[in-house]
Amino acid sequence: VLSVLDLRVFLGLEPTSLHTGRLLVVRLTPREDDELSLGLLVDSVDQIASVPRDDLRPPASPLEGALAPFVTGVARLGERLVAALDLDALLGSADIRQFDDRKPE
Repeated sequence: VLSVLDLRVFLGLEPTSLHTGRLLVVRLTPREDDELSLGLLVDSVDQIASVPRDDLRPPASPLEGALAPFVTGVARLGERLVAALDLDALLGSADIRQFDDRKPE
Protein backbone atom coordinates (compact mmCIF):
# COMPACT_ATOMS: atom_id res chain seq x y z
CA VAL A 1 0.00 0.00 0.00
CA LEU A 2 1.36 3.40 -0.99
CA SER A 3 0.02 6.55 0.64
CA VAL A 4 -0.67 9.40 -1.78
CA LEU A 5 -0.44 13.07 -0.84
CA ASP A 6 -2.06 15.85 -2.87
CA LEU A 7 -0.06 18.98 -2.00
CA ARG A 8 -2.76 21.14 -3.62
CA VAL A 9 -5.02 20.24 -0.68
CA PHE A 10 -2.21 21.07 1.77
CA LEU A 11 -1.92 24.48 0.06
CA GLY A 12 -5.66 25.11 0.30
CA LEU A 13 -6.26 24.69 -3.45
CA GLU A 14 -8.73 22.52 -5.32
CA PRO A 15 -7.66 18.85 -5.30
CA THR A 16 -5.76 17.52 -8.30
CA SER A 17 -8.04 15.81 -10.80
CA LEU A 18 -7.56 12.05 -10.74
CA HIS A 19 -7.96 12.07 -14.52
CA THR A 20 -5.29 14.68 -15.29
CA GLY A 21 -2.93 14.43 -12.32
CA ARG A 22 0.37 12.56 -12.34
CA LEU A 23 1.86 10.46 -9.56
CA LEU A 24 5.45 11.06 -8.51
CA VAL A 25 6.75 8.36 -6.13
CA VAL A 26 9.15 9.54 -3.44
CA ARG A 27 11.26 7.43 -1.09
CA LEU A 28 12.94 9.33 1.70
CA THR A 29 16.18 8.25 3.32
CA PRO A 30 15.37 6.33 6.48
CA ARG A 31 15.84 8.02 9.81
CA GLU A 32 16.00 5.62 12.72
CA ASP A 33 14.53 2.76 10.65
CA ASP A 34 11.55 4.96 9.70
CA GLU A 35 11.61 4.72 5.90
CA LEU A 36 8.85 6.67 4.23
CA SER A 37 7.66 5.96 0.69
CA LEU A 38 4.70 7.81 -0.71
CA GLY A 39 3.21 9.22 -3.84
CA LEU A 40 2.90 12.94 -4.51
CA LEU A 41 -0.03 13.81 -6.74
CA VAL A 42 1.11 16.61 -9.05
CA ASP A 43 -0.44 18.57 -11.92
CA SER A 44 2.49 17.84 -14.20
CA VAL A 45 6.22 17.14 -14.25
CA ASP A 46 8.15 19.34 -16.65
CA GLN A 47 11.62 18.21 -15.65
CA ILE A 48 13.47 16.37 -12.93
CA ALA A 49 16.80 18.05 -12.33
CA SER A 50 19.66 17.74 -9.92
CA VAL A 51 20.71 21.12 -8.54
CA PRO A 52 24.02 21.34 -6.66
CA ARG A 53 23.57 22.73 -3.14
CA ASP A 54 26.05 25.50 -3.96
CA ASP A 55 23.67 26.78 -6.66
CA LEU A 56 20.85 27.37 -4.17
CA ARG A 57 20.39 30.97 -3.05
CA PRO A 58 18.06 32.52 -0.48
CA PRO A 59 14.83 33.87 -1.98
CA ALA A 60 15.00 37.54 -3.01
CA SER A 61 12.03 38.38 -0.77
CA PRO A 62 10.38 36.73 2.23
CA LEU A 63 8.12 33.81 1.34
CA GLU A 64 4.60 33.29 2.61
CA GLY A 65 2.26 30.33 2.61
CA ALA A 66 2.19 26.75 3.79
CA LEU A 67 5.35 25.72 1.91
CA ALA A 68 7.48 28.72 2.99
CA PRO A 69 9.08 26.96 6.00
CA PHE A 70 10.19 24.09 3.76
CA VAL A 71 11.89 26.11 0.98
CA THR A 72 15.65 25.60 1.25
CA GLY A 73 16.51 28.04 -1.52
CA VAL A 74 15.96 29.04 -5.13
CA ALA A 75 18.02 28.30 -8.23
CA ARG A 76 18.01 29.11 -11.93
CA LEU A 77 17.24 26.28 -14.34
CA GLY A 78 17.74 27.84 -17.73
CA GLU A 79 15.38 30.80 -17.85
CA ARG A 80 13.26 29.60 -14.93
CA LEU A 81 13.62 30.33 -11.24
CA VAL A 82 12.71 27.24 -9.20
CA ALA A 83 12.33 26.64 -5.47
CA ALA A 84 13.94 23.67 -3.74
CA LEU A 85 11.90 22.02 -1.00
CA ASP A 86 13.19 20.07 1.98
CA LEU A 87 10.98 17.00 1.44
CA ASP A 88 12.27 15.31 4.60
CA ALA A 89 11.07 18.25 6.69
CA LEU A 90 7.82 18.71 4.75
CA LEU A 91 6.76 15.07 4.72
CA GLY A 92 7.88 14.57 8.31
CA SER A 93 6.02 17.65 9.54
CA ALA A 94 3.13 17.35 11.96
CA ASP A 95 0.76 18.82 9.35
CA ILE A 96 1.48 15.96 6.97
CA ARG A 97 2.12 13.12 9.45
CA GLN A 98 -1.15 13.77 11.34
CA PHE A 99 -2.75 11.18 9.07
CA ASP A 100 0.02 8.61 9.53
CA ASP A 101 -1.49 5.41 10.89
CA ARG A 102 1.80 3.97 12.16
CA LYS A 103 1.88 3.79 15.93
CA PRO A 104 5.04 4.70 17.86
CA GLU A 105 6.60 1.73 19.63
